[in-house]
Amino acid sequence: VQVPRGRDLDHQIARLQAKAVAAAQQSRQTWVCEILPPVTWDEWLERCRAAGESVWICDPSGEEIRTPRQGWVAVGPEGGFSQPEVDAALRTGATPVSLGPTRLRALAAGFWALSRLG
Repeated sequence: VQVPRGRDLDHQIARLQAKAVAAAQQSRQTWVCEILPPVTWDEWLERCRAAGESVWICDPSGEEIRTPRQGWVAVGPEGGFSQPEVDAALRTGATPVSLGPTRLRALAAGFWALSRLG
């Protein structure tokens, strides 16, 4: 989550929750995506590991995704993850995956990764 200047985190979470409700209404879904408060990178990795779920971290060092998979995918900021973030993910058993040779914007990369994993 990115919090714009002059805004507090609670305001940003409330805004995202309102967007989730509007999206559910617009798509006629009977469920609303849960918006949780942000956690640190290490906390998120630990939660995934503790749940026994697979984690893929988008990094050019990984192999290109070729088969459907199930689990969590982490897409970094513009410019990619820092080396300490990649190292922390690898220590928890995450697998690096490449999204291919094209440089993608962070917003598009998540959708691209999901389309390749699903």
